[in-house]
Amino acid sequence: MIKPGEIQQKARAVGVRDQQIEKESSMSEQIQDLPDFDKVEREVQRHFKKLDIK
Repeated sequence: MIKPGEIQQKARAVGVRDQQIEKESSMSEQIQDLPDFDKVEREVQRHFKKLDIK
């Protein structure tokens, strides 16, 4: 689990809102059962790479 402070720090470092990262993280957990999950997962991971979140 990513700590809230870590999200805020990394989001500020690249100029994005931490709420957006938390929202995308939550959404990624909810969509794992979708048929196109692999495509969606790659897109989410692309956004996380911008923040250096693993």
